[in-house]
Parts: sequence; structure tokens; C-alpha cells
Amino acid sequence: MDPNVSKALSLLAAKFESEGRPIEALHCLHALLLSRLLPDQEAKARVQTGRLMLEHTTNHKEAYKELMAAQLVASSLVGSHCLKCEIFCWLARYHQLQGQINLQVQALNQGLQLCATASSSTERLLLLRWGAFFHAKLASSLWDSGEVLSKIRHATDLGTNYAKQHGMMDMELLFELLHLQLDLVEVQSQASTSSAAPTAFPHVQAPSSTPTAAAASGARDPDTVIKLRFMTLDALMDQMHQNRQGGLPPSVNQAQAEHSCPPLTSPLQLEGFLPYAFMHTSLIQALYELGRGRIDKLIAPSDEGGRRDPLASVHHMRSMLEACRSKPTGYKWLSLPEADAAISMCGAMLSAFYSRPEQAFEQLKIGKAALQGWLEELQVAGPGISERSMDCLGLWVSRTPLVFRLQLCVCEAHLLLSTT
Repeated sequence: MDPNVSKALSLLAAKFESEGRPIEALHCLHALLLSRLLPDQEAKARVQTGRLMLEHTTNHKEAYKELMAAQLVASSLVGSHCLKCEIFCWLARYHQLQGQINLQVQALNQGLQLCATASSSTERLLLLRWGAFFHAKLASSLWDSGEVLSKIRHATDLGTNYAKQHGMMDMELLFELLHLQLDLVEVQSQASTSSAAPTAFPHVQAPSSTPTAAAASGARDPDTVIKLRFMTLDALMDQMHQNRQGGLPPSVNQAQAEHSCPPLTSPLQLEGFLPYAFMHTSLIQALYELGRGRIDKLIAPSDEGGRRDPLASVHHMRSMLEACRSKPTGYKWLSLPEADAAISMCGAMLSAFYSRPEQAFEQLKIGKAALQGWLEELQVAGPGISERSMDCLGLWVSRTPLVFRLQLCVCEAHLLLSTT
């Protein structure tokens, strides 16, 4: 094939993908792979093909074949470490979709080992970000597999130390968020046990502008530990906000940010990263305070007329959600409709507490509408769709919005009982 034709097919594939037309991009890549390519070109085309098939089709076995072929070709290349990392990334993703957690962890560890051995290469800065990514995915995979908390905590500690060592405040923030969720799980497990002695919680190393971990040395009170964790997160986000105002160039590479491999630059440079992280932290804090019955923590101070807005925190979280809508966020916790549903639950509970049932019902309506639209977009809700008609992947993807919808219905039932 004429080299110009090969180049044109490659450019067309990239263009179709950026326009949200993955099937057309795959047609271009299949045609490209019929030609004789240089090893690095073939490896890149095959990993791109495997990635698109994993993300946009159900033909995962063919995707796996393409990724293995890409790995075989890449093994003959000197250097190209980032390309090899990308292959490990998507092999891990394949094993995750197949429920093969051990093989997923193995692929992530191989990627992490590659980052360590190639740290002196010309790709060093990119490999550092790949290393942070592999640490994050390892902790996440252990979490998803239901591994014991001590192993998840250890993996998260390794990632936190790695991020701090290499000055990646954005990744440090993500690991602190995972630590926070581990703290909350431990609080819940402690509350469900008998009068056993409380286990020690890890100390939080907060920035200098907040109380340090040493200040809480020996503290075993879970509430204190979680409070310090929130202070650490607030300090990190404040510092990153200042850094962003200091002139970090924006990045709007939507296609790149939505994939499971790390952006080539800091997620802090993505427009939606900080609003999403603010929303993430605020929502967890709101749910935690509601669970503790501390409604006053979520109510804004009185205005000049002595009025207090019970939904001030809800409005703030929803403004953060809107600020990151249709923008790359760099990572994913909940989808925006799922986050909207959780915010709506907070709003309904706050409204009910202040005897505003109509406002509470309105909040639940907003959450249910967001979830219904999301379920229809996922093609797991609508006429003729039932659990029997869905494949395993569809059931897995829909589990979170369905749980949120159930919780909204429960909230609505309690509200109806309390108003009749």
C-alpha cells in the first residue's frame, strides 16, 4: 500500500474517533492493518483497534487478539515504553471486563515494573504519570474485587507516596479520596461490630496550612481521622486551584480523557477535573454528616434577614456538577447522572428535616429524571428491555444507577408516610 494511503487511513481513524464515530475508525484501522507497516506503526494501530473494540463493541475476544498481537510486535521494539504501557493498560481493562481480577492485577504490575525499569529513558516524565496511573488502577482493582481492607490500604499508601515523591498533587488528591472512602468503610465496619476495641486508623499527613498528622498522633477516634482527611483534601484542592490560576494551560482532549489510560499531562489541566473533585469531596462529606445526624454542618449561615437556606450545600454541589458537564474530568467516580441522584437525596433529606415536603419531592423528581435518562442512554431501560434481555456487561454497567433509583424510591416512600 502506498505510504500516503496508510498515513491517510491513520489520520482518518483518529478523526473519526475524535468525532465520536468509533465504528468508522475501526474500518479505517482494519484497512490499515492489511498493509505492510513498520513495527511501531503496526503496534500502535493494533492497540488502537483493540482499545476501540473494548470500549465500543462487545467483541472483546477479537480485541484481546489485537492487543496480544500488538504486545508481540512491541516486544521487538527498543524503547517505545509508553506504547508498551498502553498495551498493559488495555490488557488489564480486558481482564477486568472478563472478571479475571488476578490477570488484571498481573498486567498492571507488569506496567508498573516497566515504568520503574525504564525511568532513565527519554520518556521519563510520561512514564512517571503512567506509574501513578498503574498504582491507582491497582488500588481500584483490589477495591472492586472485594479484597481485604488492609491490602487495599497498602496499595493506596504506595500510590500516595509515589504521587508525593514525584510532586503529582492531582494524583495525591485521588489517592486521598480513596483513603477517605476506606476510612468510611472502616467506620461502618466498626459500628457494626460488638464492643471490640477500635482499630488504629492511619494518620493523615496534612499540608502545613492544616493540622498535621502528628497533631493527631495516637488519636483513634474515627470522626477525628475523617475530619483531618477532609481538611487534607480541602488544602490540596485549594493549592491546585491556585496553581491553575497561575497559568497552567487548559487541555480539552475529550477523547483521551474518557479512556482508561492516563492523560499525557496532569488531569489538573483538564477543565472538569477540579469541579468534579470538589463535587466528589463535598458529596461524600454531605452524606457523612447526614449519616451522623449533623444537619447543621450542611446549612449555610443566616443572611441579613435571618433566613437560612437548607439547600445551600446542595446548590453548591449541583453548580460544581454543571461546571464539569461535557468536559473531561481526568477520572471517574460516579457518572454525572448518578452524582445528580445522590445530590438529590441529600436535598430531599435536608428539605424533609426543615418540613418542606414539596421541596423534598421536587429534589427526588430531579434525581429520578437524571437516572432514567442515563439508563436509557445505557440502553438498559425502555420498552421491551428486561433483565433477561441484557448481557452480563449491561447488567454490570447498570447496577449503580439501579441502586440509586431504588434508594430514591425508598426516600420517596418514607416521605409519603411522613406526610400522610
